[in-house]
Amino acid sequence: MQLEPSLSIQDAVYSALSAVDAAGGRIFLRVPAKTPLPYIEFGQDHVLGAHEEGGEMFEVNVEVSAFAADMDSLKAVVNAIFGALYRPIEIVGFKAFEFHFESVRIHKEYDDTGATGTTEQADCSFRYMVERQPT
Repeated sequence: MQLEPSLSIQDAVYSALSAVDAAGGRIFLRVPAKTPLPYIEFGQDHVLGAHEEGGEMFEVNVEVSAFAADMDSLKAVVNAIFGALYRPIEIVGFKAFEFHFESVRIHKEYDDTGATGTTEQADCSFRYMVERQPT
């Protein structure tokens, strides 16, 4: 039984992104060297107890980052991420009873010289309120 939801949420986010074929299925916890663009990388997650709600509830903040060669491609990946995660997702051992889009931050990822932007990046944040389900 999962006592806290971070691994279950990670699996659920991966499944949801895979189902919409975001970034051609290139979704990683750690991006392998020389991975072609576009791709998605899991960012930070933050789990908080939501004790004031009663029961065994958690507020989970999830971040995923998209990387692409140009702005149009990046925004297409962000749209796929939004479609996959701005809805209820199946979380093993937990039930999401609220889900929210928090933010997207789009910026350039510069090469080693800092002279030119070589990659476009978007950091997307979502928040889920989840409750542990009895086994």
